[in-house]
Amino acid sequence: MLPAVVGVVMVLFGALPSLIKGYDLFPHMGLLLCCFWVMHYPRVWPLWFVFILGLAQDTVTGTALGTQAFLLMVFCAAITRYARQLNLQNFRLLWVQIAMLSAIYMTALWLLMSWVMRAWLPIVPALSELFWTILFYPLIHLLLIPILRLLPPLR
Repeated sequence: MLPAVVGVVMVLFGALPSLIKGYDLFPHMGLLLCCFWVMHYPRVWPLWFVFILGLAQDTVTGTALGTQAFLLMVFCAAITRYARQLNLQNFRLLWVQIAMLSAIYMTALWLLMSWVMRAWLPIVPALSELFWTILFYPLIHLLLIPILRLLPPLR
């Protein structure tokens, strides 16, 4: 329950206005949380919860309702399939893999939203969000490790 509450709070935190006027300095929280929890404790993030988190992310960011919910579910299913291999890596390699997965996710989101809007959306905001997502993963990892230690061990 605690990871779910923390996840919802962090997604809502991503909706706060940036402190620097004109710049969006927030990472894609739903994506970062899914990366961490699905790899380390998948039981906490079932696909129905990922869908709800994606709907919250859609509502907060103003994307087409269901877009991020669908993409996060696909993304989490893919991570679940390869979680054992990802967890065996050292942190730097894990971070590089998260960066590549984030780039794929953000590209798919940008293409899907461009298709919904029937026009190519500006690429700079998407690249900015990708940059901050990759940059913030180590911080999110460090913040969530203590919560992970509170959970009962997986069998």
